[in-house]
Amino acid sequence: MFANPRLSASSDRDLDLLSQFMCEEKNIVARPNLLPAGYTYLAQFIDHDIALDSDRDSFPGGTIDPSTISNLRSPFFDLETIYGIDKPPQPGEVVRKDLLKTPSLLKRDDTRIDTITDRFPNDLPRYPNSPVAAIVDNRNDAILPVAQTQVAFIKFHNAIAASLGGDDNTARFDKAREIAIRTING
Repeated sequence: MFANPRLSASSDRDLDLLSQFMCEEKNIVARPNLLPAGYTYLAQFIDHDIALDSDRDSFPGGTIDPSTISNLRSPFFDLETIYGIDKPPQPGEVVRKDLLKTPSLLKRDDTRIDTITDRFPNDLPRYPNSPVAAIVDNRNDAILPVAQTQVAFIKFHNAIAASLGGDDNTARFDKAREIAIRTING
């Protein structure tokens, strides 16, 4: 799945130690209710950011040769699904320039409820007159909590960009993106 074998060179012993640490540290096995439900959706969002297999359209349950599958995403949590890339790996995918409201701010859309006249900028950007989200990975629009996680990251980027001040340009976008990625990765 990873083109660079160094990224996936964990031994079985390393993986066993990691799983033991995760269980002991959080006591998840003994008391699973300690894990907040939101982590499920954050984990799904992270999964979408680091993994998209090249054979995602094959019939579920069919036989797939693992050696023929490649990861179409960067294996790093770099918010690729928020920021996009200049040249996507698949034809027809959203490119970075389509995600921008201004040179430094990311698009988001209004939540539209037929019974309320007020509009709230709390939705993913959508194609005009369409319910389809104009985002890099449409899997992030399949479940509302995952979609809202993406909206939160969009708002996070935009708040950073606004706090930087200065001209609304690609340099401000790049600096806000760098700060956002560095912040989430500790």
